[in-house]
Amino acid sequence: MTTFNNKEIHQTVYINGKININPSITILHTPYLLEKYDFDKVINGKHFFSDLSTVLKGIWIGLTINTVAKFIGNLVDKNISFDKWEVYAVLISLFCYFICLIIERFIPTERKRIINDIKSHFNIK
Repeated sequence: MTTFNNKEIHQTVYINGKININPSITILHTPYLLEKYDFDKVINGKHFFSDLSTVLKGIWIGLTINTVAKFIGNLVDKNISFDKWEVYAVLISLFCYFICLIIERFIPTERKRIINDIKSHFNIK
């Protein structure tokens, strides 16, 4: 039995078995123990404001298409009304969309915490 205490290892060390028959391999750093909960949060974790920003982006796109269509229609036929509130609605929905993106970016979540823990464990910047 060989022991490695306070020695610098520059090659893989196989233990508990032969090289070609199910060896156990030691690693040179402490592994990150990822629990099933952590994995689920990393894969599926979303912020409330992420979902809200997706909805607001859809609203903004719909309102923009509607407003542009009415504007073009108004240029062709003056009977098609083009109201100011429609422009305001487009601008307000765009503003709310960007607010949600900013909040999502800067408010910490469980997912962001886990990713930061993983990055710090492996010294990833």
